[in-house]
Amino acid sequence: MNGISGFFHGTLALPRAVSTLLHSPRLLAWSAAIWIAALAITVGGGLVLHAGINGLITGILGWALGQPLPDPGTGILSGVLSVLVAIAAFWFFNQLTFLAAIPLSDFLAEAAEADTVPALTPAPKNPGLRDRLRFIGLDAIKSLIGGMATVLALILGWLPGVNLLAPLLLALALTFQMISFPQTRRGLGFKAGLRFIGRNFAGSLGFGGAVLLAFSIPIVGALALPVAVIAGTRLYAAGRQD
Repeated sequence: MNGISGFFHGTLALPRAVSTLLHSPRLLAWSAAIWIAALAITVGGGLVLHAGINGLITGILGWALGQPLPDPGTGILSGVLSVLVAIAAFWFFNQLTFLAAIPLSDFLAEAAEADTVPALTPAPKNPGLRDRLRFIGLDAIKSLIGGMATVLALILGWLPGVNLLAPLLLALALTFQMISFPQTRRGLGFKAGLRFIGRNFAGSLGFGGAVLLAFSIPIVGALALPVAVIAGTRLYAAGRQD
């Protein structure tokens, strides 16, 4: 999956996964469980965090400017900061939701393997509780690594000259996280994820960019999580060489 066609293949993986999801009661059931958890964490936690930090920002600005009631200039500055805080808060809780939903996402990705083209073989057979816990632990470690890449990307976004690299790194980090589930069940670790991205760079970039766009929209990002898990499983099936 390289070149222009590979890029569009990755980009279209997300809407194709929606079609797969809507025609599978099993995938819908697992997705519904993830949606409930995602909405509770993202909406509830994000709104609480935003309200608290927004009040802190308003208080600090009022103290710094010596005005208990903000003038129009202060109001504009406070509004801009509030928007930035809202974006950061919802993004943080999207990441937290992804970590919390790893066990459900693992079952969802396993169910999605039945609809991949080409088929993912050999499929692991009936993993026990010990294997499940190991899968969850490995996926959590990979997700934390992807989260660190996300933090690095956000830092780069504030640096002139290199800030254009931030969306690129974010997109690839999301791809790394979403292809993790089928790889982990096959005993593949961190290096395998990087090799997949290197061999399918354009497709990984297109897919990660589409996921990044979806995840950047409050509420939509929470709803897009199971779709991205299904799409990541299908993307891995299409581009695997291990």
